[in-house]
Amino acid sequence: MNFLTGARYVFTKDYDLEGFMEYASALGLDFVQLSYEAPLTWVGAIDKARRKRIRDLSLNLGLPVCVHSVTNAVNVAWTNTGIRQESLRQLAEAIEFTYDVGADLITVHPGWKDMYGYRYPEDAYNLAVEGHRQVADSAAGYGIRIAIENMPPGWTSFCTGPEDTKAMLEAIDRPNAGLTLDMGHANILSGSAISDFITAINHKIFLIHIHDNEGKRDQHQAIGEGTIDFHQAIGLLKKAGLNVPLCIESKSLDDLKEGKARLDELLADIG
Repeated sequence: MNFLTGARYVFTKDYDLEGFMEYASALGLDFVQLSYEAPLTWVGAIDKARRKRIRDLSLNLGLPVCVHSVTNAVNVAWTNTGIRQESLRQLAEAIEFTYDVGADLITVHPGWKDMYGYRYPEDAYNLAVEGHRQVADSAAGYGIRIAIENMPPGWTSFCTGPEDTKAMLEAIDRPNAGLTLDMGHANILSGSAISDFITAINHKIFLIHIHDNEGKRDQHQAIGEGTIDFHQAIGLLKKAGLNVPLCIESKSLDDLKEGKARLDELLADIG
């Protein structure tokens, strides 16, 4: 089983999106997850000509792309109707961008309980489910899948554990809606959470985010610098027959290079 290995765009002054794609290709990565938000301009400001250049570059490099939608303040569970509508509008723009650059997968965050939603969590949950249905239906029109990312445990977040994430995906009930399994986020929940996610939602895992931490907070450390047993985790994927793309999330280019080298060693050892 040959896992594809890629990386999410590292927010850096050294490279724009196109430059990072060329850097990733030279590093030997198989794909790139594009991400474009603060401190950069929102994807809606990227004109059609540049989107075509990104798509052409992807084809010329033989480097497929997927997309991570904007996360800053975007929440399909806002109980403030006006703010929620803006969130849905920006997600619709992100889907159009995904299509324009030739990608067929976009990662989105599941939403959280705002001040009112914390008091009335069922209302916020229903808004999240309905919002993701709307996003999934819009994406399906472009032939795009959406992958909801599990979040670090916290009192406001949806989709922190395998059971509540599975329940939300079942409630959304769309064939093109699945999971971006963030192993770093899962590790904060418990040492067994990665395994539990793979067991509970294996048929709906579309992408995997890989970064490390010490099990207490979301540190986004390089692979091997925290407590995650990636050898075991990737071995579980192999045992389950899940050939899911592995996407490294890093805070710096140096961390990315180190993580790529360690991931290559792991995969070679696992076979």
